[in-house]
Amino acid sequence: MNSGKSSKALLNLTLLYTVGNLATRLINFGLVFVTTFYLTKEEVGDYDLFIITLSLLTPIATMQLAEAALRWLLEDSSPERVQKTFSNILILLTFSLSLVGVILGVLRYLTVFPNEIKLYILIFFQSYFIVFQQIVRGIGNNQLFVKSSILYTLVYALLAVFSLVYTDNRIEGLIWANIAGSILTCIYLFFSGGLSRYFTLKGFSTSFARTLLVYSVPLIPNTLSWWAISSANRYFILLYCGKAANGIFSISQKIPTMLLLFTGIFYQAWQEKSISLTGDTNSGAYHSRIFDIYIRIMFTITIGIVTTSRFLLKYMVSPQFFESWKYTAILLLGVIFNSLSSFLGTSYLSRKDTRGAMVSSLAGGGLTVLSSWFLIPAFGLYGAGLGILVGYFLVFAIRNYDAYRFYGIRFPYGLFSVFMGLFAFSSALNYIENGWVDALNIFLSGCALLYINQDFIKGLLAMRKKSTLKPA
Repeated sequence: MNSGKSSKALLNLTLLYTVGNLATRLINFGLVFVTTFYLTKEEVGDYDLFIITLSLLTPIATMQLAEAALRWLLEDSSPERVQKTFSNILILLTFSLSLVGVILGVLRYLTVFPNEIKLYILIFFQSYFIVFQQIVRGIGNNQLFVKSSILYTLVYALLAVFSLVYTDNRIEGLIWANIAGSILTCIYLFFSGGLSRYFTLKGFSTSFARTLLVYSVPLIPNTLSWWAISSANRYFILLYCGKAANGIFSISQKIPTMLLLFTGIFYQAWQEKSISLTGDTNSGAYHSRIFDIYIRIMFTITIGIVTTSRFLLKYMVSPQFFESWKYTAILLLGVIFNSLSSFLGTSYLSRKDTRGAMVSSLAGGGLTVLSSWFLIPAFGLYGAGLGILVGYFLVFAIRNYDAYRFYGIRFPYGLFSVFMGLFAFSSALNYIENGWVDALNIFLSGCALLYINQDFIKGLLAMRKKSTLKPA
């Protein structure tokens, strides 16, 4: 394996996804804080619960077939393989969505199920949107993948702002904005990606469909476990603390999305690169080197966020949501272990070992639900954050062990401990709530980060110098 070429390919993928993700996530990030000036804490809590319910049901409706599409097409994107994969997945998805529609229809008459029609419409189009995106990504049309993400976000954001400013039923307007974005993006992907030429009823194969489902179905509990870690505690918060607390915690969880902006971008590129390295005898060393760089960048961003979060929130949200800064540090720590788990989880995809991914996620999800049950009544929103943290940590611990067995990836415990010490120090200073201490915290943390990363920075500068001196 040529390490230089591999790193360059990974960098190119990361830069491409950065363009799309930076635009979409920044727009979404800004929109979240705009809503705090138009919605009450209770209304933010209600909309958040709707989105959480959507994120619970969508993986079930899609049967995680989008992940199967990506895995099979990255392996072989010949026209015959694309047609066979797309035809089987589209038929399976349509059957699944029909079944979900029947179930939601029955629930509508048996119990109170708010917004069930809009929820199903959104599940329907979101499912096709997700599958279409992974199909075009699998066949190598990454630019279309990025453009579709930007289109969806722009449509949703523009209609959402219009709804917040000019309509009375703002939550319903946000839901319809989401639906409109999903529909338009589905149409765009289908025609711009030329997906119609890949579909044929004759392409359906019972045996191949079964193969896809054997891979994808174990990912359902895996995804639901991730949902349980990040979102299930909202129902406990609603039960023990009320809607207003749910709204506060919802905003608190949006601060760490600044870290997820980086890790999400990197993961999309790393997922493809890791799969392409399957079977390479030197992949362990390459994984370990990228892992070291990943941890350095991730902690640098995290410490930057934790030292400035209280100051930024003072100007970014309505005063009624300002207290959300208090829970930022513990949630950021949870996101760190989440990001490490995602990095290590690509080893399961490379081996098509979705059951291994499922076991680790189930363990983390189960621990989060159980701990939230006990911690939230006792410690309120701090307990909710701690429940998320212990769940992500357990997933990381299991995957770190498996990644060492699979690829010989060695976790840099020394480097991680140094960064964790600096994170704890900067987080503690943040709770003093003094302007001079905040300035000192930013200065000291910045100096410490420069010192810890000095060799890494010198390496980057040397690479830049070498590239500028290289003759054209």
